[in-house]
Amino acid sequence: MAEVVHAGVQEWLVARVSAVTGRPVEAVDVDLPIAQFGLDSVSALTVVLAAEDEFGIELDPADLWDHPTVRALSARILVLAES
Repeated sequence: MAEVVHAGVQEWLVARVSAVTGRPVEAVDVDLPIAQFGLDSVSALTVVLAAEDEFGIELDPADLWDHPTVRALSARILVLAES
């Protein structure tokens, strides 16, 4: 069940990164650094705020840099959502 939830968070995050960067969803590799997709500080904050709203968490903007891939940030979001 946890893998399904993680996959859902990951899919949501891929869609958000795609939306703010203008890249196709298929071009967002979950194992590459998110910054590599052209995320600037404003775009990063947009993703952080959207995640907070979507998952009811408080995500520090630094989490995006401390957990730089979609896979890693998805795991962080899950940890915060479960606590």
